[in-house]
Amino acid sequence: HICGYFRDEHVKDWESVPIEIQQLFNSDKKPVVVGMGSTAAIHGHKVYDNIIPACKQLNQPLLIIGPDLEHYNDQEHQILTIPFAPFGWVFPKASIIIHHGGNNTTAEAMRSGVPSIIVPFGYDQFDNAVRVEKMGIAKDLQLNKLSMQLFKNNLEEIYLDNEMKAKSTIISNQLKKEPNGA
Repeated sequence: HICGYFRDEHVKDWESVPIEIQQLFNSDKKPVVVGMGSTAAIHGHKVYDNIIPACKQLNQPLLIIGPDLEHYNDQEHQILTIPFAPFGWVFPKASIIIHHGGNNTTAEAMRSGVPSIIVPFGYDQFDNAVRVEKMGIAKDLQLNKLSMQLFKNNLEEIYLDNEMKAKSTIISNQLKKEPNGA
């Protein structure tokens, strides 16, 4: 049997988008979106503590998805946290997606057509990160080597990498054509 990514169609959109999310996505720049999925409670803070100053230096809006993160909100620098957001709605509107490389999060990132930075910490995530980086649509960063400068450098590289953006769009279009993800 050919297997593909599971996609639950009903979770890809909000019934009504929170006003603060609308405002963030209606700003002049598309935000970086961080969705660490189930790893957020374990390793998310190492990502957040380094991506926030990188985005501040680049004057780049940032949305971090995960519970109990309100202390990171910074209206002046357009840094917003939200406990939950459907990746199928948020990811396509991002400039860059930062995630852990889990199967379903990787699938949603690939479907979005937006380049990723993947910070794996266990299980299938390392393999997913390597494969997606080899496809030319993501950067694979090691959790134990994270720094503000590393994030800043990678964000800047991706912003200038038109080939990575084009490949991300091609992969997205291919995935959207498949009825069952295979």
